[in-house]
Amino acid sequence: MSLVKTKIPPNWQQVKLGDLFEFKNGLNKGKEFFGHGTPIVNYTDVYKKTLLVNSDIKGLVEVSQNEVTNNSAKQNDVFFTRTSETLEEIGLSAVLLDEIDSCVFSGYILRARPITNKLYPKYSGYSLRAPYIRKDIKRKSSMTTRALTTGKFLSQVDFLLPPLLEQHRIVVILETWDNAIDLLKKKITLKKEVKKGLMQRLLSGEARLPGFGGEWKMVKLEDIGSIRTSSVDKKNVEGQKEVGLLNYMDVYRRDHIQQKDNFQIVTAKENQIFSSNLKQGDVLFTPSSETPSDIGHSAVVMEDLDNIVFSYHLVRFRPKKGVLDPAFSAYCFKTFEFYKKLWRKAQGATRFTLSKDAIGKSSIIISESHKEQQAIASILTTADKEITLLEQKLHALEQQNKFLLNNLVTGEIRTPEDLLVHA
Repeated sequence: MSLVKTKIPPNWQQVKLGDLFEFKNGLNKGKEFFGHGTPIVNYTDVYKKTLLVNSDIKGLVEVSQNEVTNNSAKQNDVFFTRTSETLEEIGLSAVLLDEIDSCVFSGYILRARPITNKLYPKYSGYSLRAPYIRKDIKRKSSMTTRALTTGKFLSQVDFLLPPLLEQHRIVVILETWDNAIDLLKKKITLKKEVKKGLMQRLLSGEARLPGFGGEWKMVKLEDIGSIRTSSVDKKNVEGQKEVGLLNYMDVYRRDHIQQKDNFQIVTAKENQIFSSNLKQGDVLFTPSSETPSDIGHSAVVMEDLDNIVFSYHLVRFRPKKGVLDPAFSAYCFKTFEFYKKLWRKAQGATRFTLSKDAIGKSSIIISESHKEQQAIASILTTADKEITLLEQKLHALEQQNKFLLNNLVTGEIRTPEDLLVHA
């Protein structure tokens, strides 16, 4: 039975990829050959993009003329990821839209060269990433220690082929969504850069808000609060009390911690619950990671948390009352200057760690005015909300794009015949 569908739209054909393409393995070269020479289409180029243009091909490799001839990458060629650690990462495809002189392709990908004029290149780029294609590729590929697909496997994958004019119309629609997504991504990037600039100026005292003129001071954390580690792990022990556990990744992924958040349920002793509790204004730090630049992430507790404790993988900083506004704490520990201080104090070889003493001796610059702290936090919170709204809009557009892709290339949604297209 066909994997695609038994009823297809009028004038559409159900074919195999082997009816449309000739497949070939890529070029395997040692590391010493890379970095100079001839342009090469690599695994990451295909993994990241659907439509490849000249500027996307940045890899270089030293090859012979014979290797160029036998492993050429030409305009309208489609490339598939051939091998990876999971089935989800193989069979991803991208089409090369530009002609590149003397270009080759890597052994980690497969080249699919069109053998028919019935396929619009941009349409192949979009349609070959459709869910029904991905499902069939994974079903017909192999998995042992690594996932693998081959030209033989791919040639048997089912494909729905619309008439050329409808292919063009489908591409026009999908490109419209792609352009909107690209513009929104650029806007989000710009907003994040603006926020970084605001943080740099506002959290250093370099720029003062109207109405504030008090002193800013440099303080060590150990002088304005207490620092503590925890002994609570992820175990459940009979006879101990159930509690919610704030874990490393909870802090790594968030800026704020609240009672309504989801917490892992574990057990702890009464003295652990008392010593590892969480109150409004507490700041939690991630003290270890595989690289120095990835330590010191923080999140602030926005309210007293009932029956919630923090994990032994975290360090808690509890400011003295009245020193730091909680909303301000969500930002003042995220400046690049503060991160650099933590990175310099990190110790380790294969894994880097910050001691609680190292955190305590790190310093930040703060306004002595709570109102100024609140005003700064309000501005940065507004910037965050704008970014969040844009990211939500981006997610909605991406979901719409996936829906359109799946339904347009299977004929579930038909394109209007009067849609203006350009070859």
